[in-house]
Amino acid sequence: FPVTIVCASGSVGASGKLRVSVSFNAAESTSTKTFGILAENIINGGEGLLVSEGLLEGIDTSTASDGDPVWLGVNGAKIYGLANKPSAPAHLVFLGIVVRGGNANNGSIFVKIQNGFELEELHNVSIATLADNQVLRYDATTGLWKNETIDNLFDPSGAAASAETAAVTT
Repeated sequence: FPVTIVCASGSVGASGKLRVSVSFNAAESTSTKTFGILAENIINGGEGLLVSEGLLEGIDTSTASDGDPVWLGVNGAKIYGLANKPSAPAHLVFLGIVVRGGNANNGSIFVKIQNGFELEELHNVSIATLADNQVLRYDATTGLWKNETIDNLFDPSGAAASAETAAVTT
């Protein structure tokens, strides 16, 4: 069966069951709630099994090697290895480790999903309204990294940067 990575996309009424959709790494909305890999083919609207943590066997790992990391790709695909690790603007979601690679029909991976973080989700980063030409600056009083416009980097009032700009333009 083809391996499909899924994210939570709602619930099935008051049944206590989750509705899932194909997960992909192109957007926050389709990667952040990634929580499992289907362990069988499931028809649209049907029910089935998925692995949220543990060994998933009987899958195609023919392009992977034992010990390769597994990453979320586009449209529920998996990406093997560090050389192919997604980078920005793709969202980084670690899916697990290849246990048995190089197998077309009897491969396995250990599923252990870990979603990457955006900078503003870190506990010691406080980002106000974003704008071009900003940097992070540490504020020892609050213990937080905060975004500031480059003009205000060395002089919080911006007076030095404004005076220098005025001197250059006259």
